[in-house]
Amino acid sequence: MGTIAARVQREATEAYSLFDEKGWFADPATYHRDPPPLEDPDIETIEHKGRKIECLTFDSLYEPHENEPGRERWLSYKRNPTARAWILRHQDEERPWLICVHGIRMGTLNKSMMRFQPEYLHEELGLNLIMPVLPMHGPRDTGGLISGERTLSGDVMDTLHTGAQAMWDFRRLVSWLRESEGAPAIGALGHSLGGYAVSLLASLEEDLDCVVAGNPAVDPSHLFWANAPAVATHSLSAEGIREETFKALLRPVSPLALEPVVPHERRGIFAGVVDRVVPPVQAHCLWRHWDEPRIGWYQGAHQRFIRAPEGRKILEETLRAAGMIRNGEASSQG
Repeated sequence: MGTIAARVQREATEAYSLFDEKGWFADPATYHRDPPPLEDPDIETIEHKGRKIECLTFDSLYEPHENEPGRERWLSYKRNPTARAWILRHQDEERPWLICVHGIRMGTLNKSMMRFQPEYLHEELGLNLIMPVLPMHGPRDTGGLISGERTLSGDVMDTLHTGAQAMWDFRRLVSWLRESEGAPAIGALGHSLGGYAVSLLASLEEDLDCVVAGNPAVDPSHLFWANAPAVATHSLSAEGIREETFKALLRPVSPLALEPVVPHERRGIFAGVVDRVVPPVQAHCLWRHWDEPRIGWYQGAHQRFIRAPEGRKILEETLRAAGMIRNGEASSQG
């Protein structure tokens, strides 16, 4: 661990100098480049528990900036460049689309279907669903014991590139939904690390109609330092790396450092008051940063998510504000 910590310290020092020089700390949005539109992804249709699911894949084409620390390591992850998403669509008429982003340790079709409850979002609310796989998760993982484990491993540049590539891939998906699929409206819903991702997307993608962050993990630095094994944090501390170091370097991919471009009335947040995975203070910090939009608190823990009536209420109110559901398409029941 000591050797890795020394490399992390070296990369952090180099990155801090580069980011400061490029102005990415002063204006984090300028760190992100506009990706090319997605025009012709591969789509295969499969049967999954009685439903037809489209499996979409495409070459991400994302690369870290030239001379950016950790660039070569990131490009060496063989399975990560193939971006993936699962699609559940209605065949009868044009419907709004909801981008559903999973949390850490997720990214498989089974887990995404469990988390995003198609019987509610797809059938009851009448939405088309697209469930992208975050970088380094599920089928994009590098073969680690836990899906997405590199995202919060202490390798701060890997954490940063996870966020940056997610934005690149998701913005390409938005372009495809608009231009190729004729989407009348596009919203985003995320859980945990996915809540972080959609919150960041709401600051970069102007062609997004609404965003709802559930149990949002908007401060990955704190999550790592609060939950990592002591041997990891001690090794990093011995090299002069602190939580504040991580927080500073992750500023270009922090939803708390960028300003949202999604209109205020189309933003929503909900979280569990006894969430021990993502402390409720993270949702509160996002709420304050977003100028106090609608927010819902439920009496429950992390995994309850949209099973909670309070979560559904916030989601439906936000979707309705964006014109994505009509009054009859709602339940607000857990």
